[in-house]
Amino acid sequence: MHIWKYQYNKNDIVAHCGADLSQLLEVTKIERYTLIREMMKFVRDNNIIEMMDLLDYAMEERFTDWFPLLCDNSAYIMDSYIKSNRYRTEGNERNDR
Repeated sequence: MHIWKYQYNKNDIVAHCGADLSQLLEVTKIERYTLIREMMKFVRDNNIIEMMDLLDYAMEERFTDWFPLLCDNSAYIMDSYIKSNRYRTEGNERNDR
């Protein structure tokens, strides 16, 4: 038996009694690692070789999860991963000549 939970849009949630909504909705450590893994898979599967392409995609398609993560604390690891992907791609092109 599967129980599916409805995913609410974070913009539609209203905090009451002085609750800090941004703190309550903060990504946990395990969620952060899961999202980084998703981004790495996306980079690999789509042969992303420029950070700008990942940021543009995140801004347009994953604004509520990937984009804040990239802006706040995961840009360095993703930039390193993208550079590694680019260098591997360039190395393969040189070997094919």
